[in-house]
Amino acid sequence: MSSKKTLKSSRDLSPFPRPLVNLYGIIAILLVIIPEAFAKIFIEVNGKYKRHQLNKKDHEWEVNTELKLATMNIKELRFLAKSLQLFGYSSETPDSLRKRLLKKLPPKLEPKE
Repeated sequence: MSSKKTLKSSRDLSPFPRPLVNLYGIIAILLVIIPEAFAKIFIEVNGKYKRHQLNKKDHEWEVNTELKLATMNIKELRFLAKSLQLFGYSSETPDSLRKRLLKKLPPKLEPKE
Protein backbone atom coordinates (compact mmCIF):
# COMPACT_ATOMS: atom_id res chain seq x y z
CA MET A 1 0.00 0.00 0.00
CA SER A 2 2.79 2.44 0.83
CA SER A 3 4.50 1.72 -2.50
CA LYS A 4 1.35 2.91 -4.33
CA LYS A 5 1.40 6.20 -2.40
CA THR A 6 5.05 6.87 -3.21
CA LEU A 7 4.45 5.97 -6.86
CA LYS A 8 1.52 8.37 -7.07
CA SER A 9 3.41 11.17 -5.27
CA SER A 10 6.46 10.76 -7.53
CA ARG A 11 4.27 11.32 -10.60
CA ASP A 12 2.81 14.55 -9.20
CA LEU A 13 5.92 16.72 -9.62
CA SER A 14 4.21 19.97 -10.53
CA PRO A 15 3.45 22.06 -7.42
CA PHE A 16 1.18 24.40 -9.43
CA PRO A 17 -2.14 23.51 -11.02
CA ARG A 18 -2.08 23.11 -14.80
CA PRO A 19 -4.43 26.07 -15.53
CA LEU A 20 -2.16 28.40 -13.57
CA VAL A 21 0.86 27.28 -15.59
CA ASN A 22 -1.08 27.83 -18.83
CA LEU A 23 -2.12 31.31 -17.66
CA TYR A 24 1.50 32.17 -16.86
CA GLY A 25 2.53 31.02 -20.33
CA ILE A 26 -0.09 33.22 -21.98
CA ILE A 27 0.97 36.23 -19.89
CA ALA A 28 4.63 35.63 -20.80
CA ILE A 29 3.78 35.53 -24.49
CA LEU A 30 1.71 38.72 -24.27
CA LEU A 31 4.22 40.70 -22.22
CA VAL A 32 7.56 39.52 -23.63
CA ILE A 33 7.52 37.73 -26.95
CA ILE A 34 4.93 39.78 -28.86
CA PRO A 35 6.38 43.23 -27.95
CA GLU A 36 9.87 42.00 -28.81
CA ALA A 37 8.64 40.81 -32.20
CA PHE A 38 6.98 44.19 -32.81
CA ALA A 39 10.21 45.98 -31.86
CA LYS A 40 12.24 43.81 -34.23
CA ILE A 41 9.82 44.48 -37.10
CA PHE A 42 9.82 48.21 -36.35
CA ILE A 43 13.62 48.38 -36.37
CA GLU A 44 13.80 46.48 -39.66
CA VAL A 45 11.15 48.65 -41.32
CA ASN A 46 12.47 51.93 -39.99
CA GLY A 47 15.99 51.81 -41.44
CA LYS A 48 17.01 55.34 -40.54
CA TYR A 49 18.40 54.17 -37.19
CA LYS A 50 21.03 52.09 -38.95
CA ARG A 51 22.58 55.19 -40.48
CA HIS A 52 22.91 57.07 -37.18
CA GLN A 53 25.66 55.13 -35.52
CA LEU A 54 28.30 56.99 -33.54
CA ASN A 55 31.43 57.54 -35.57
CA LYS A 56 34.57 56.75 -33.61
CA LYS A 57 36.72 58.92 -35.85
CA ASP A 58 34.75 62.04 -35.01
CA HIS A 59 36.62 65.09 -33.69
CA GLU A 60 35.06 64.74 -30.23
CA TRP A 61 36.45 61.20 -29.86
CA GLU A 62 39.97 62.56 -30.39
CA VAL A 63 39.63 65.62 -28.14
CA ASN A 64 37.59 64.36 -25.16
CA THR A 65 39.85 62.46 -22.76
CA GLU A 66 37.12 60.24 -21.33
CA LEU A 67 35.94 59.14 -24.79
CA LYS A 68 39.52 58.56 -25.93
CA LEU A 69 40.24 56.34 -22.91
CA ALA A 70 36.99 54.43 -23.44
CA THR A 71 38.13 53.33 -26.89
CA MET A 72 41.57 52.13 -25.73
CA ASN A 73 42.28 48.49 -25.00
CA ILE A 74 44.30 47.36 -21.97
CA LYS A 75 47.60 47.38 -23.88
CA GLU A 76 47.14 51.00 -24.96
CA LEU A 77 46.04 52.01 -21.45
CA ARG A 78 49.14 50.44 -19.90
CA PHE A 79 51.41 52.06 -22.48
CA LEU A 80 49.87 55.46 -21.68
CA ALA A 81 50.22 54.82 -17.94
CA LYS A 82 53.87 53.92 -18.44
CA SER A 83 54.50 57.10 -20.44
CA LEU A 84 52.84 59.15 -17.66
CA GLN A 85 54.98 57.31 -15.10
CA LEU A 86 52.06 55.86 -13.11
CA PHE A 87 53.25 53.13 -10.78
CA GLY A 88 51.39 49.85 -10.28
CA TYR A 89 49.48 50.05 -13.55
CA SER A 90 50.28 46.48 -14.60
CA SER A 91 48.14 44.88 -11.89
CA GLU A 92 45.10 47.13 -12.35
CA THR A 93 41.89 46.37 -14.17
CA PRO A 94 41.06 48.48 -17.23
CA ASP A 95 38.32 50.38 -15.36
CA SER A 96 40.49 51.34 -12.41
CA LEU A 97 43.34 52.27 -14.75
CA ARG A 98 40.99 54.53 -16.73
CA LYS A 99 39.97 56.27 -13.50
CA ARG A 100 43.60 56.90 -12.57
CA LEU A 101 44.41 58.14 -16.06
CA LEU A 102 41.41 60.49 -16.02
CA LYS A 103 42.75 62.09 -12.85
CA LYS A 104 46.19 62.51 -14.42
CA LEU A 105 45.21 63.73 -17.91
CA PRO A 106 43.53 67.05 -18.79
CA PRO A 107 39.81 66.89 -19.68
CA LYS A 108 40.46 67.99 -23.26
CA LEU A 109 43.39 66.79 -25.33
CA GLU A 110 44.97 68.82 -28.09
CA PRO A 111 44.02 67.34 -31.46
CA LYS A 112 46.76 65.63 -33.43
CA GLU A 113 47.57 67.28 -36.71
